[in-house]
Amino acid sequence: MSDYFDIEAIGRWVLGRHWRRATTAERREFLALFEDWIALGYASRFGEYAGQTVRSDFGSTVRQGGGKVSFLISALRDKVKALKSKTAAE
Repeated sequence: MSDYFDIEAIGRWVLGRHWRRATTAERREFLALFEDWIALGYASRFGEYAGQTVRSDFGSTVRQGGGKVSFLISALRDKVKALKSKTAAE
């Protein structure tokens, strides 16, 4: 997937202003989880996002966590784990 998409640029875009607050380690983990998240469950569903923005979804999650990117990373980690379990079960 990284051959066709600039995951870092897309990740920066969806994280928006929160990118600057993230530590280097948080950015690295976020990008890895973000790529897994796309590959495992949502790449085929981007058409369903008509009228919505992915950036606002991620930004909203960061705001829910008190402005901490680590809160978003934790949520993504849980979603990726669940998607991997679901894929393995199928």
